Amino acid sequence: MYISGLSSLNMYPLQFYIEDNFLTFYFQLFQKSPSLTPGSVHDKVSQDDDNVDPGHAFPGPSEDENMSPVNKMLTGDMFSSSDGPGRQDTQGVCSHCSRSLAVSDASTQTDMDLLTQAIEKDHQYAMSADSIVTTFSRKQQSNVVQYQPDPSPSMHIQAQEKSVTNNVIMDYEEEVQLDFCDSESEVGEPDNTKDDPDYVQPEDYSSDSDTSECDSEPNDFTICEPVPENPAEQCKFLVFESSLMELFQKCQKNGCSAEVISMQKSLSGSRLIVKTKCAAGCNSVWSSQPTLNKMGAGNLLLSAAVLFSGNTYSRLHDIADHLHMPIVGETQFYNIQRRYLFPIVNETWLSMQTATFSGLCKVQKIVLSGDGRCDSPGHCAKYLTYSLMDEQTGFIVEFTILSTADPNVKNSNAMEPMGLRQCLDSLKGHNINIAVFTTDRHVTIRKIMRVEYPEIVHQFDVWHLVKSIVKKLCAAAKQKGNEAIFEWIQSISNHLWWCAESCGGDAEILIEKWQSLIYHTVGIHSWHDKKKFHQCAHAPLSEEDKRQTSWLRVGSSSHDAVKKAVQDKYLLKDLPHVTMFCHTGQLEMYHSLLLKYAPKRQHFSHEGMVCRTQLAAIDHNYHLGRQQATTKTGEPRYNIVYPKHLGRNKKWVAKTVKERKEYPYREDMMKDVVAMRVHNLEKSHASLPAVNANIARVEKPSKSDVIARTRQNTRFASKQTMPDVV
Repeated sequence: MYISGLSSLNMYPLQFYIEDNFLTFYFQLFQKSPSLTPGSVHDKVSQDDDNVDPGHAFPGPSEDENMSPVNKMLTGDMFSSSDGPGRQDTQGVCSHCSRSLAVSDASTQTDMDLLTQAIEKDHQYAMSADSIVTTFSRKQQSNVVQYQPDPSPSMHIQAQEKSVTNNVIMDYEEEVQLDFCDSESEVGEPDNTKDDPDYVQPEDYSSDSDTSECDSEPNDFTICEPVPENPAEQCKFLVFESSLMELFQKCQKNGCSAEVISMQKSLSGSRLIVKTKCAAGCNSVWSSQPTLNKMGAGNLLLSAAVLFSGNTYSRLHDIADHLHMPIVGETQFYNIQRRYLFPIVNETWLSMQTATFSGLCKVQKIVLSGDGRCDSPGHCAKYLTYSLMDEQTGFIVEFTILSTADPNVKNSNAMEPMGLRQCLDSLKGHNINIAVFTTDRHVTIRKIMRVEYPEIVHQFDVWHLVKSIVKKLCAAAKQKGNEAIFEWIQSISNHLWWCAESCGGDAEILIEKWQSLIYHTVGIHSWHDKKKFHQCAHAPLSEEDKRQTSWLRVGSSSHDAVKKAVQDKYLLKDLPHVTMFCHTGQLEMYHSLLLKYAPKRQHFSHEGMVCRTQLAAIDHNYHLGRQQATTKTGEPRYNIVYPKHLGRNKKWVAKTVKERKEYPYREDMMKDVVAMRVHNLEKSHASLPAVNANIARVEKPSKSDVIARTRQNTRFASKQTMPDVV
């Protein structure tokens, strides 16, 4: 959409504006000020009932009892519109508030009468707080919640009382007293800045910025659909300050076009409040956002969008700081996060997990893979996330987060075994039969599975096993005289994958196939010292293939290094645990996604870690099974990349490009946040164990004592005591 006169080239502070307030104010100003012509404005609204999902969208034109009469008229329920020649604009006036509305769809006097009646009814409709019913649902659980706009305050005017229209503009005389009540029958936009912790006191200043014309010619815009009632569904715009101030040159009061002589602007987080006074003595107040129980809708929705998208407040603050754009304050952001966002995410995850458990209970035997992920590199992690994934479907079925601040946790190394026990016990409590469980080669976990869970077949991850062998071969190839090993690293890695996949569950065949590598690397392809596997499975090599292959020499240092890695006793002991060809590749991909929501270089609270892990699990589970993306001609898309792994014999590889992700569940959560704020609902938080305030083992001393001791024991001399440099 393009609005004439709004320039996007002036570098002035930016502000969020929600669609209904901004457009309502703009159209009112346009009706009174012919000089501010927006071009061709078509008040034509079309909506296809077949495309409306009753579980996610607000009631459309078919919901007669929940639709404003003016909306019925504009959508064709009261009279049909035509775009034929000779149509004239008509205007209706409301007797309650003297509000006028210009509509170009009334071509007859009958239509004009219907329009006037619609405006009368629309005013009464806006006075009712029970007129809007919102029905929205989740994929796993349907909820019916009634959404009502924030009850507007009453306005007591000493000189005379005046009506307030459209929840945007408040008209009052010179001496004004605003009394904010909770009555559902009162209408207006409350000035709830005193109750907002991020409120900034008003400051008188005027903008002397010159507006510039856009580089391109203004385009006409068409309103395609009515503005949704729910703030979560409305469009938000970035409007430059200089462009916005153009709309406040004239008085906002209906019927008055006097010049504005004074203006006050104040901020409440991302919400802008403008108070003006014109030469005729009219005073008006305009707010850039609707309010939800005395909170700006932009502050609430912006906080929700930051968390739900996996971002952090510090990143948002950096972006807003570069744009000179006011946003919600840090304190209010974290208060909103604890009060509304954490419970909403927890409810969404529990509904998804409940559906997953109900499906797994019907399966006789399932195969799971588990792995731990620390919140920071090294051996000094504060949090560890242990996750379980169903290998058949790829779903994250359970996870737990442990903290070193927990008195039951001895150190960071003890968290992974504890997380394993908690996850497995949780699934057993839901009557889920685990047949096979795949992990890495953690020594403690190996003993736990053998002693505490003997009924579960314990398998090792092939990927971790291959990774350890490749690491040893790369270290050996870097030694002098072993450079020829680099040419064989990728083939040896592929050979172990093939051995695990083709052994058929027989550990003896797996070991013999693996040890055949000793013969193959020197050009020997048949032998007689094995019981079940006596020759290579590949086709006979031609003389040209034999000449082009860099065979190792028997007895050389390179061949001895390969032989040592193949016949390692710890490796041969672990090979029987990979006979079922289980690997945690998908789980590692999930850990990569988890970095988006919980990066390792930033600290989060315990509940914050749980919430962000829930968001990552929801994102992963929802987007399983995405198909490969295609070009416009229908060809499958690939991305050509160069591998990062060690080795000299690296080649460019083609990776498939998946379809873009869609996030409809985020829209549901945003609606839940609005409903939770409007109706003051309470939802359950994630159950967390009692942990210490920090990871310190000693009591926290006073700040002054720590500063004094630090200054006394520092090895760096202060600037005051440093000798002068000659």
